[in-house]
Order: sequence, then C-alpha cells, then structure tokens
Amino acid sequence: MTTNPSRTKSSELCILIVEDSRSLAVAMQRLIRSQLGLRADIAASLEQARGLIDGDRNRYVLAILDLTLPDATKDEVVHEITNRGIPSIIFSNLYDENLREELLEHGVIDFVVKSSPSSLTYILQLIKRILKNQFIQVLFVDDSNVARRMSVRLLQIYQFIVLEASSGQEALEILEQETRIKLVIVDYHMPGMNGDELTAKIRSQFTKDVMAIIGISSELEHSLSGRFLKAGANDYIRKPFLPEEFFSRISQNLESLELIEEIRRHRDLLSMEREIIESILTKMRTTTRFDDRDVRYLMQPVEKTSGDLLLAARRPDGTQHVMLGDFTGHGLQAALGGPLVTELFYDMTSQNLPLEQIINAINHKITHAMPTDMFLASGFIEIHPARSSLTVWNCSMPDILIYREESQIRRIPSSMLPRGIRDQPIKPGEFIEISPGDRVFLFSDGIIEEMDPEENSFDYVGIEAFLARVLTENLPLSRLLIALENHRQGYEQQDDVTLVEILC
Repeated sequence: MTTNPSRTKSSELCILIVEDSRSLAVAMQRLIRSQLGLRADIAASLEQARGLIDGDRNRYVLAILDLTLPDATKDEVVHEITNRGIPSIIFSNLYDENLREELLEHGVIDFVVKSSPSSLTYILQLIKRILKNQFIQVLFVDDSNVARRMSVRLLQIYQFIVLEASSGQEALEILEQETRIKLVIVDYHMPGMNGDELTAKIRSQFTKDVMAIIGISSELEHSLSGRFLKAGANDYIRKPFLPEEFFSRISQNLESLELIEEIRRHRDLLSMEREIIESILTKMRTTTRFDDRDVRYLMQPVEKTSGDLLLAARRPDGTQHVMLGDFTGHGLQAALGGPLVTELFYDMTSQNLPLEQIINAINHKITHAMPTDMFLASGFIEIHPARSSLTVWNCSMPDILIYREESQIRRIPSSMLPRGIRDQPIKPGEFIEISPGDRVFLFSDGIIEEMDPEENSFDYVGIEAFLARVLTENLPLSRLLIALENHRQGYEQQDDVTLVEILC
C-alpha cells in the first residue's frame, strides 16, 4: 500500500516566512535565495500570511513560522498554516517542552529555537532535506497496525512517499514492483520472517550504496542491534523514539546514499570527459605522417592513452628521423605533451631540418609549456641517406642496442638529461657507422622495470634474451607481451611498454 502526504505544487518552489522581525525575515529570505535558489515570501502577521496563501494556494511548499505574532496566539498560526496543507517548521525564541510536544503532535516538522547563527544554518539544511523527501519512497514494514500507522504519519509529516507492508513477504513483493525505494524501515518481531531475516534478504538484492535499511524494535534485548547490523542494516533505533531522533537518523542515512550517488555522478562525468580528452589526444597523436618503412614496433599502454611516444619520418633529402619518448608517469597526464612534440617533430622534419635542431626545439617547448615536473626521457636516431651511418642521442632512456646478424655490436647508454629539464642546447650525438641489415632497438623502461611477485625486474637480461630469440627465430615483437606476462606471474602491468626495431 502506498501513502502519499498532502503536498503543494508550484511552477516555482516558494517558502513562506511568517516572522514579525523584519531584519530576521529578510536575512532568511536572502539565505534561502542565495543558498537554496528558492523564492521566499515574507508575512509579518497571520493576516498577511492568510492573504499570501489565499492569493495562490498552490504556491508554498514549506512554511517557517514564528510563534510570537501581533495578531495570533502562540499556536494559532501553526494550526492555521498546517490546516491549509503547508508543511511547517517552527522557528521561535519561545520554547516550552509541553508546547514543543503539542506542536509536533499536531504535525509540524521540527521545532527550532532561535539560539544562534547556527540555527539558521540548520533551518536551511532542513528545508533542503524536506524538499528532497518529497521525491523519496520509503517502505515501512511492521505487522502492528497501530505502530505502523504512527510511524507512517511521522514519515508523511517529513514529506516522504510512504509504502507500507505488514509482513516480510509483502515487503519483498513491494520491492519487486517498486524500483525507486531508497529506504526500508523494518520492525524486528513479525510473523513468518523476523526483521533481521528480512534485512538479509533485502541486502542480498540491494547494496548499501543504493538502499538504506534501518531496523527498529521495542525489545530491550541488546543483541538486536548487532543482529540487524550483521544482516546488513545501516542503522538501528529502539522504540519508543523521539520524532527528532527518528528524523535525524533517517536523514543521516539518506544523506549518505545521496553523497555516494553524487560521487558516482562526478565519477561518471569525469570518466566521460576523460574519454573525450583521450579520444582527442589519440587523434592528435595518430598521424598519417608516421613513416613505418624499415620500422617495426610494439606499444602496450597501461591506460587508453600512452605516456610513450613513437615518431618516425623522413626528410626530403632521405634522412630518417626516429624518436622514442617516455613522458613522466603514464595515462592522461603523460599523454598531454604528445601532440605538442608530435607537431614539432613532423613539421621540422618536413622542412629538412637536422634532428639536433628538432631536439632543441622540443626541449625548449617542453621546458616552457609543460609543468615543471613533466619531462621527456627520449632516444633519437638520425639515419643518414646512404644508411651507412647514424647519429644517436640517448636522453635518459634505457640503453639503445645495435645488432649485426645475431650479435650485439653496440650499446649506447644514456648520457644526457631528459628533455624539459633545462633549456640548453643538446650535446652532439654519437656518430656510429653501420652495415646493411644491422638492427637498432629502442625500448621504454616499462619493459626492463616490470616486476615479478618477488620484486625481481625483467631487466636487460630479460629483454636481451628476448631480442636474441627475435633474431634467431624471427619472432614477432608482440611475443614480448607473453614474456612479460610470464615474468609478472599474474601481477598487473605497471607502466607503458614500447619496443622499436629499426632495420638499417
């Protein structure tokens, strides 16, 4: 069974402030507008309040009422406004425990004392909560008609959409039909299925991040709270409870759900924005200018975008330029510098400029355009047109290896800083004579730094053993991924992996 509280609808949500202190009323009006984005009308007397309500009966979704008005007794304004179907909050200097109980019994949402500026903050939070409640379904489960009627009335006062069940089985049937229930309140003693058993069944279908469950009971047995919580409840309240306690515990649990949902929305938004940026970066990095003649390569990023950057092009005079770079870190942050470097590399190569000049331009750009903690470890190869010699610059990359047939003939370790550290001209590269059929291998540190469960790295031993098999067995470079996976023994890949082979 569904019970809907009487509520008003309006094209613009509006709050009615009934307060004879003009300064306080205006302060509340401004706070409601600035912090909640809602309109608020002010009435300094009961007569003015009647006039505002009669002018548009559907305008007001909530009222904030003072008890000391010039034309009304302390409870007259409450009866007048609540009887017109407007949910009301008392905000007054006048406080009496008997009066508080009487007004709460009459159906006001809360009784707030004007004690300090924090009272206004509480009022704003309360308004926000009540307006949200109007769209939240709550299922109350109790076999006692009297207990259920009393609690349902409280939930109606708090403006929830209330559904009722008199047994665990009925509750489960309602949950199958209704998909918008956010909170289930479950009594312990019920025929056929106790509250903790029902809680366990509900929790098997709905996780704590989508539905809250509060157990209640009048039993004095202390273990009941533990039973409910172990079964999957979010909270437990022992009856009889004060209305304020009941509402506060409900609000806390709903706010936790809402916070999780807000985090989820932000995560999804960030994920969508990241996918868009990754797509843009991938398109910017992918270019038809990449010249793969005499170049084989393997690239396996940890994430969709790679911090490793491989570029290859030929100058108009036939000189071939190859660059393998590894930006700080991996993923989106590391990929941001890729388009910047790519554009420089290909544009300057097409202008027949020497690689040394291109390296200096890249270094200048990274130094001045990228964050100070972003730099580019990189290896550069310039193969001269006759392909009888090449020049190598190793800027903090793993050793560059040159093979002749099946033997390693040269090893070029790093001798220069990564690009982007200092804006200074690079030293001349190392000139090396080569023969037809020689092969040059460049690779990122993601290969040699891969760890097994005992924290042993793949290291140069692993890559050189693999390259020996490439040369003797003519293996495809993709087989390196199998070798790395076997080395990791179930551990996840930690860094981007790139291997490049240049045939001279």
